[in-house]
Amino acid sequence: MQSLPISLCMIVRNEAAHLPATLRSVRDAVAEMIVVDTGSTDGTASVAEQWGARVRRTVWADDFSAARNLSLTEAKEPWILMLDGDERLADGSGPRLQELVRAPADVVAYLVQQRTPTRSSAQNGMVRLEWLPRLFRNGQGARYTGAVHECILPSLAGRGRIEHTDLVIEHDGY
Repeated sequence: MQSLPISLCMIVRNEAAHLPATLRSVRDAVAEMIVVDTGSTDGTASVAEQWGARVRRTVWADDFSAARNLSLTEAKEPWILMLDGDERLADGSGPRLQELVRAPADVVAYLVQQRTPTRSSAQNGMVRLEWLPRLFRNGQGARYTGAVHECILPSLAGRGRIEHTDLVIEHDGY
């Protein structure tokens, strides 16, 4: 698949063991991968660079929004996909991503399904499902607020439609 006009943006810390799965899940679909490292001591930055990501190092300031917003300043593509180090796009997501980035101009963001297995999922198959704004247009004034439980939706309100999608992020939640 040809890469899409999407910047992957991530903030990470000590994710060397998990980062390859995340980057593998998106590398053929996105045009660029931006990883903001907030003080890893396990070689996370080197792993990200080996996978072709552009790494920006910063000192952790106890503020998730500040780190996420730093990653947004590095993004050059028209769309941004935000993932964490314990997440990955579900297999086969490329064609759906391709459809989504061809959205009408009034769509500014998509709420993506994040699926997290519960502790007992091995026995009963249960997962927690959340809809999160993880795919959104660049250049629309998108900014995260809140040091913890950061949110981007207030900055997108009134700028266009925010749609639900069937795109899935698998979340390990280790």
